[in-house]
Amino acid sequence: MLGKKDKKKKKEKKKKKTEKKKKKKTEKKEEKKKKKKKKKKKKKKKKKKKKKKKKKKKKKKKKKKKKKKKKKKKKKKKKKKKKKKKKKKKKKKEEEEEEEEEEEKVKNAAELYIQV
Repeated sequence: MLGKKDKKKKKEKKKKKTEKKKKKKTEKKEEKKKKKKKKKKKKKKKKKKKKKKKKKKKKKKKKKKKKKKKKKKKKKKKKKKKKKKKKKKKKKKEEEEEEEEEEEKVKNAAELYIQV
């Protein structure tokens, strides 16, 4: 009878021990999971931050590109205007020269006429 009781006690002790071990193991597993989740969250946050930074950089680049394009357009417009002005000046000069030549011809003709 004593042997049976001892056996029962031993069994119960073993059961308690294994339960304790199991509890510890599950607790450890849960803690690991929590840590992993935290790490993941941190990583995600970091990634988000990086993404935001990248987006900002991209926006800046786009703005710069736009500015450059605008500058180029302005330069082109200025060049066109300058060319137009030059052309106008040239045309005016040519017209004035032609007029002068015409006047001289008329003058010469008049002088010739007077001489005759």
